[in-house]
Amino acid sequence: MTYKLRSISMLFILLVSLVSPGIALADSTPSFSLAITNESPALQEEFQVSVAASQVTDMYGYEINVSYNPALLEFKGVEPLAGGYSITPIVSGSTIQIAHTETGSTPGQSGNPTLARLTFKAIGTGSAQIGLAGLTLVDSQFASSEFTSDAQVVAVINDPSTPTDPTDPTDPTDPTDPTVPDTTDPGDSTDSPASAPNLIKPVSVLDKATGIASSSVDAEALNKAIAAAKADTTGKTPVSIVLNAEGAQGYVQTLPVSSLSNESNPVSIEISTPLATLVVPSSLFQGSALTSGDVEFHLGQPADGQLNDSIKQQIGGRPAIELKVLSGGETAEWNHSQTPVTVRIPYKPSAEELKNPEHIVVWSIDDAGRTQPVTSGRYDPESGQVTFTAAQSGTYAVAFVQKTFGDIAALDWAKTQIEVLASKGIVNGFPDESFEPDKPVTRADFLVLLMRMLELTGQTGASFADVPESAYYSEALLTARALGIADGTGDNLFQPMNPITREDMAVLTEKALKAANKLLKETTATGLDDYQDKDAAATYAKESFEYLIKSGIIHGYNNQIQPKSATTRAEAAVMLYNIYNAVQ
Repeated sequence: MTYKLRSISMLFILLVSLVSPGIALADSTPSFSLAITNESPALQEEFQVSVAASQVTDMYGYEINVSYNPALLEFKGVEPLAGGYSITPIVSGSTIQIAHTETGSTPGQSGNPTLARLTFKAIGTGSAQIGLAGLTLVDSQFASSEFTSDAQVVAVINDPSTPTDPTDPTDPTDPTDPTVPDTTDPGDSTDSPASAPNLIKPVSVLDKATGIASSSVDAEALNKAIAAAKADTTGKTPVSIVLNAEGAQGYVQTLPVSSLSNESNPVSIEISTPLATLVVPSSLFQGSALTSGDVEFHLGQPADGQLNDSIKQQIGGRPAIELKVLSGGETAEWNHSQTPVTVRIPYKPSAEELKNPEHIVVWSIDDAGRTQPVTSGRYDPESGQVTFTAAQSGTYAVAFVQKTFGDIAALDWAKTQIEVLASKGIVNGFPDESFEPDKPVTRADFLVLLMRMLELTGQTGASFADVPESAYYSEALLTARALGIADGTGDNLFQPMNPITREDMAVLTEKALKAANKLLKETTATGLDDYQDKDAAATYAKESFEYLIKSGIIHGYNNQIQPKSATTRAEAAVMLYNIYNAVQ
């Protein structure tokens, strides 16, 4: 990844005549770290994050790119390296760019300097990651060296209305508990505040031979944190387990099954590491055959040789991770569509990718080196992360895919939507590289697309009389029937090859969203009554139309919704695209 000192290069040019010859950067490779003054700030509280360098030689100027979560944090300012000249920080989306240079004949810095201290204000509750997205150092000869770093800190922002009892001996965040290390910064005279009651920082044991850091949280500590968790601004109730062992190349977090079979008080358990964050529902194994013992969550990078040369070339320098969930040494399965495991990977797109960020996707890679699109994979510019839901243990990689078709160039209203969904593996074209946008969508094909986009899987229900077991759409239809999405047209028929009407498409969509626990927000006051042909809609479809119209999914045409009309492939793609972005 390349970072240029555009912001300060002109300053260097202006000062070049005033600088005496210097010493080139040393052969030793500098390293970089972050330190946070308060790991559990309360809402509206400010805290600082320091950026430090080690083993630098003749550092005359630098540029630092820091990633953060603007939904939870407000950037307040930066205190740079003393002396010299600094530009005003440039904030773009979820990245802060800081640049500094010495002036005149001042020699460059050497040793282990603190480069900058950034101030943030907590504006939302939850786990906010702050990381280094890239650095450039410039010596006094204006020779630049670019570096990457996975340094990261996490601020778990809590609601001050839920105090922590420091006298409670069972408090999982008690600083005297041997499973929770003292996080006070020895270089900072400020006392470290009490941790949030829903934050757990277990001690990690690093195996230097493998580079794997392992830690464990018992049922008592985890259940107490779950009980103390409160809903954040998104309505979710997270418990945060933060892991960050120096030198670790992978992590193993052990949790009790009993705490992952909790349906009465469901919360999200965030396992945060520098590589990625796992968001695990506390109901992950509810109703499964796994009822006792422990579960290990393994998170690391693919082993050498695990990815073939072709896959490596396609992925490029983008991150890849290996996720394994084991119990008793065996892979532990979970009901993905009802209790999905969410994965968040820090990522800084290239300039080219930022032109089309919707084409940043996620692939699942099997043992034979075959790739399969993970349809939920997307880039979140606010958090600076790629997110997706994992259906199972496996290897996952970030990729950039741009697909198009020869017969959609004139479809200004649908071209982008079709290309994005095709790149994510939701819709497909035909062997001749066409999409046939005006072709009607069959009832079977629409349901397949809907189930694929929402990643709805699970047990299958009773068969329809007109759905052959060998049909490509059989599994999707029978799963939809088991989930209460597809009831058929009567007489145990589904009529899979008939074109789907707009009203039946609306009904199936609403039921699928509810089955996936993807409730849409109302975005407009417009409803079914605002359309001229509202009375043409079947009674069974009116509630679904009302829901999707108010949610901004259905817009109609010429003040009509045309409920009895067949839906074209292009129209279906636009609707699916609207849903895809509404449920993120």
